[in-house]
Amino acid sequence: MSRNDAAGSPGRLFLPALALSNFAVFLSGPLLTLLIVDIAAELHVSVALAAQILSSNGIAEVVMGFVMGYLAIKYRHKLLLLAGVSLVAISSVGGFFAPTYLWMQFCFFLEGAGTVMVVIISGTMIGDSLALEQKPKAISYLVAITSSTAVVATPIMGFLASVGSWRAVFLIFVLPMTAVSFVLAAFGVSKKADAKKLPKENLSVIPLFKQVFKDKSATFSLLGSLLVGTVPPVGVFVVAFFREELLGSLTVGTLAVVSAGLAYILGSLIAGRITNKLGTKILVLLGFTVSGILIISLFSINNLWISFALNATHVTFFAMAFTASRCLILDQIQTSRSTMVSTTTVLGNIGQILGPVIGGAVLVLFSYQAVGLAIGAIGISAALLFFFLTRDPYKPLMTQREPKTGFQIMPDR
Repeated sequence: MSRNDAAGSPGRLFLPALALSNFAVFLSGPLLTLLIVDIAAELHVSVALAAQILSSNGIAEVVMGFVMGYLAIKYRHKLLLLAGVSLVAISSVGGFFAPTYLWMQFCFFLEGAGTVMVVIISGTMIGDSLALEQKPKAISYLVAITSSTAVVATPIMGFLASVGSWRAVFLIFVLPMTAVSFVLAAFGVSKKADAKKLPKENLSVIPLFKQVFKDKSATFSLLGSLLVGTVPPVGVFVVAFFREELLGSLTVGTLAVVSAGLAYILGSLIAGRITNKLGTKILVLLGFTVSGILIISLFSINNLWISFALNATHVTFFAMAFTASRCLILDQIQTSRSTMVSTTTVLGNIGQILGPVIGGAVLVLFSYQAVGLAIGAIGISAALLFFFLTRDPYKPLMTQREPKTGFQIMPDR
């Protein structure tokens, strides 16, 4: 019997509720990517200005990430989860009616705040409610489901926009998805999963942040999250490289995006099944190092399809390492788990802001090959940082064969 069974199961619908909530709140990414031209035209602004909606969204995620460091220790996590989904639902209604560009900015600010609430609380609830050996697989499911939004939602949104308008996507797709996820979270997250979330009356957030930053392993884990966050935006430069340098078509660029999404899902699911066997640090070292080498290589090869294959492979290894790194970070300091998750999310978002800045500056000054070298080196640096400067709370969980039940996962000591 696992420790989770002994403590009480969070319920059969616990993970599906978290997964659907994460899927629903991550729909804004493919929506803006696909429909930004249409939104700009109807709101009478340039595409460049309309794209700043993403900036508003990102700022909200950073701000709310800091605020959640306080909220997550003061209020029930289920309440915060439902509040996050509600903010995204409200933003979708506002997006449907948005009369002006500034109104749309505000709606996506709310959406960003709601999204980061769901992300932080989902990770914290998994950390608090599941046994150590169950967390990698659970986290891999969340990583996979968020990655699937681009693959699953993009064609649906394209169809709805073609037969109606971009506003129809908010009302017919985003709003119903958030509504269903709200209901499932309301009934699927049991009291057992939420029972430990009320803190002591005098609990303060300041000591928790001090506890995190006084711990060298936890601090280096957070720095690793910042470095890792700069890597995913390289996809923008990969598609541009395919089209400008290797003369690929728009179709090739689309296939590259879809294949990367599928590769990310595959990598995260693989990580969920092998993390307990290898340990998080080994998988992080392997995944981020191979990913970095492949990023450098794909920009250095003058063959479209070989580079295409290297890109999909890099994404697979990156997803494996990213999933393992979430597991590693989650249990660095168990008494400050929500603080770790919220700070990790903030720094990861900052990294995603810095990634395009670094890549763009390198491209202007040098070349696509230099972009690959810079971003690849950052990924490899993150791998070495995690491996040498952090501790592994998931020391490889040993298995013991038993006559009747086969392999039984043993807790780390």
